[in-house]
Amino acid sequence: METINNNEQVHPIDQAQSTPPMVASPALPSTSMNSNTLTPGPGMSKKALIIILVLVFILAGVAYGGIWYWQKQSSDIVIPTFTPRPDPTADWQTYTNKEYGFEFKYPKDWLPKDVKFGISLTHNSIEITKNISENEYRRISFTSSKEDLGKDVTGSKSILAGVEWTNWEFNDGVPGQDAPHDSLAMISRRGETYYQITIYPATFLPYDKKINLDPLFNQILSTFKFTE
Repeated sequence: METINNNEQVHPIDQAQSTPPMVASPALPSTSMNSNTLTPGPGMSKKALIIILVLVFILAGVAYGGIWYWQKQSSDIVIPTFTPRPDPTADWQTYTNKEYGFEFKYPKDWLPKDVKFGISLTHNSIEITKNISENEYRRISFTSSKEDLGKDVTGSKSILAGVEWTNWEFNDGVPGQDAPHDSLAMISRRGETYYQITIYPATFLPYDKKINLDPLFNQILSTFKFTE
């Protein structure tokens, strides 16, 4: 048996190796927290609910107001309706000349009359007359012919029924029957046919070189057209 000598000295290095050093554990943070920081209290939930309800009511009010305003604007819009203007010539009589291919309208209180030029077979004429009084009347005659009705006639130009006409101003009247008065003859050619429209009375305005016609004359002329 080996004998241990109690007198042997133990060196400090040996003691240090035999006893491991103590290492301090790091301090862990405390996990104890106030429960109020995680779970909202009853007071906070009620306040949030009130805010949400107020916002809902505001949004609903804005939406309702927008719908009401849109409906009101839609109901206030007036859709225009087209009302056709009455045609003042709707109840007029219509004269049609198939031989020379033209027609026109005239009021019911105007009297139509065929006019003969002696034994001439080349002229065709009809006149319409409205008697104003014993010595006053309005008259338009429409003449068509295969012969030239406007030889050497010069004057201003106008367009009627898509055709150019020469305007001839002259003084007319029948001795012993009609007093002299200004008249207007419109002469044109279409194809092989010559046309003359004579209007009387007509007033000429020399200062502005215009012809002043009764408005009814203009209405009658506006209905004149060629049918061929």
